[in-house]
Amino acid sequence: MIITQGTFEGRGGHVLRGSFVIERRGAEYWLVTSDDFYFDGSPQPAFALSSSLTPTEAEAHTTRFLDLPGSGSLSGSQIEVAGRQEGLIAPGFDPSSTRAVFLWCFLTPFFLGIGPFDEKA
Repeated sequence: MIITQGTFEGRGGHVLRGSFVIERRGAEYWLVTSDDFYFDGSPQPAFALSSSLTPTEAEAHTTRFLDLPGSGSLSGSQIEVAGRQEGLIAPGFDPSSTRAVFLWCFLTPFFLGIGPFDEKA
């Protein structure tokens, strides 16, 4: 069952596009991106959740899930990520108090992009 959905927006000069849904599968919640998902790459990117539209580093560390491929170093080339991605959201996720999924670089640290949840009816 789809709980919420949204569209990604890049930040800090990064390209992040496509859409996503958050699905409930039994007692678990999953992030599923669209087939046209695209991220231009960073050293150590991973998704996290935010209670606002201005994510914090603390939220990144406490809600981190779904690591994407990255170069692992500042001197390495960026690894582009394209196509459908799926990731299990950590236990304790509360859709009623979460407003966005965001992409964070855990090496630098740096805010890479956000996917605000569509307004709930």
